[in-house]
Amino acid sequence: MSSSNIEIFRSGTFNFDIGPSRTRFTLHKKLVSRHSEPLDRLMHGGFKESQLGVGTIDDIEPETFARFAEYIYSGDYSVAEPLKNDVEEEDQGSGTDEEAWTWKSARRKKPRGLAQLSLPSPDRGEAVEVGSEAEEASAQLEGQPPDSPTDSIPPEAPEPDMPFSPVRSVSLRSSSSGDYRHGPVSPQHVPFQIDPAPGPNKSASDDYSPIFMCHAQVYVFAQEFIIPDLRTLAASKLSDSLNLFHCYSRRAGDITRLIRHVYTNTPDPESAPSPLREVVVRYAANNFKVLISSTEFEDLLAGKGSFAPDEFASAENPM
Repeated sequence: MSSSNIEIFRSGTFNFDIGPSRTRFTLHKKLVSRHSEPLDRLMHGGFKESQLGVGTIDDIEPETFARFAEYIYSGDYSVAEPLKNDVEEEDQGSGTDEEAWTWKSARRKKPRGLAQLSLPSPDRGEAVEVGSEAEEASAQLEGQPPDSPTDSIPPEAPEPDMPFSPVRSVSLRSSSSGDYRHGPVSPQHVPFQIDPAPGPNKSASDDYSPIFMCHAQVYVFAQEFIIPDLRTLAASKLSDSLNLFHCYSRRAGDITRLIRHVYTNTPDPESAPSPLREVVVRYAANNFKVLISSTEFEDLLAGKGSFAPDEFASAENPM
């Protein structure tokens, strides 16, 4: 074992009471100090907290601090679970919303091809054919011929609010405030299980706002307590989550609230937007036609904040 790791486990622990509920976290002091100078000062600054071995942080959610704790021990953190909202049938994407799109009829003539979707294998990174082969094998077991390609489309699959198009990746650029690159590598071995991120949303009833907000809150925490690597990871994970998220019109409010949170809790930069702002601005630009149908998004654009100028600049300079 590395001598520096031995020092961590011999250094003792410190108690953090987090949020209004005073949820207690007990972490190794050396490990916390390795990642955050402000938290190091809290533990060793000679104040009452350092003498008692207990520090209180009121304005941080316990879930956010728990993700910080996961990160310092493993290099990664768990993602929140999506919610399932009840949405009326006409809100699932078919009907009035699609009538507004002039290119709807041309797209709807094409089969959606859900039964032929290729997904990456989680173990080998290889493409796995989903639908036709599995359906054929199932039909052979039951002694029935496989369904036709049109029958293989699940009848309950909702028509999207707008035609699907290839996802345009929201990447992170290098920044003068730090090296923000898309997809920091997570460690291959972690001491405890990290909950993986969920896959793409499948209908307008899938509420992914807890996922988006957990990454934004981790970013803001890392910004406040000067943890650059965690800030990079949070921005990258938000980018990855948005790249998988199909923006149904009924979910436009979720994106608008995410943007408000990001712009409220990140400082106005002197030059380029912060990496987190860049992620949400790019996603909004890529999905502008859907988002603009939301009154909340219209109000956000009409406001006096920094988002509208950033959004219009992004639209003029697409990646």
